[in-house]
Amino acid sequence: MPGPNLLIGNGQVLAGAIPREPGGGGNKQYPYTIQEARDRLGPALTKILVAVDALPASAKPRGEVTSVVTVHPAFQAKTQMPAEAFQRAGLRAVGSKPAKVMPANDARKNAPEGEQPTAEIYVSGTSSAFRTFLDMLMSTTTGKGVQQDFCKLESVRFLAADERLLRLEGTDFEVPIEVAYDMYPSRGTMDGVPGVEEKAPAL
Repeated sequence: MPGPNLLIGNGQVLAGAIPREPGGGGNKQYPYTIQEARDRLGPALTKILVAVDALPASAKPRGEVTSVVTVHPAFQAKTQMPAEAFQRAGLRAVGSKPAKVMPANDARKNAPEGEQPTAEIYVSGTSSAFRTFLDMLMSTTTGKGVQQDFCKLESVRFLAADERLLRLEGTDFEVPIEVAYDMYPSRGTMDGVPGVEEKAPAL
C-alpha cells in the first residue's frame, strides 16, 4: 500500500529561485564593440566606395553594385542577420553562400577553435546606399539595434570581377545551368540591364 502523504508546514520558506545558465533566448554576447566594428569595417567600406566610383556606368546596372558581407559565425541564424542595418541604408540582400572564416574575436563561452562555418551575404545598392551604410556605422547617434547589427559582422568587401566568373570543371561541352535573376522590386522589369531581355532566352 502507498505510504502516508506528509504535509510540511511553512513550506514556502524552503522555496527559492533556481539560477539558470545563460543561453537559449538570453542576451547575446557580441564579438565586437561598436568602436571595434568601426575600426574593422570603416576602412573596408571606404575601399568599397572608391571601387564603386571607379566603375564605369555600364558596369553598374540601375547604378547598383554588389559587395560581400561576412557574418560572424555566432550570428548565422536567419533571425540574427543584420537586416535592419541593410534596410535603413537602402541596401538589398540578393543572395548568400556558405563560407568558412576564422573570427578575430569570439565572445561565446565555448567557442570552437580554428575556421568556422558562416554565411557570406551578397548585398546590392547604389553608391549613395553604401555611403549611408558607412555613415550609420561611424555615427554616434545611430540606434542601438543598428549598432548591434554592425557588431555581428566579421568583414565586408567589394565583389571583385573574378568572383563573378563561373568556372566549370571537366571536358563536357554541354552543361545544364540554372540561371535566376532578380526582378527590380519597384518596377518589376530588367530594363537598363545590359544583355538581359525581359523574357530570358533559352540557354
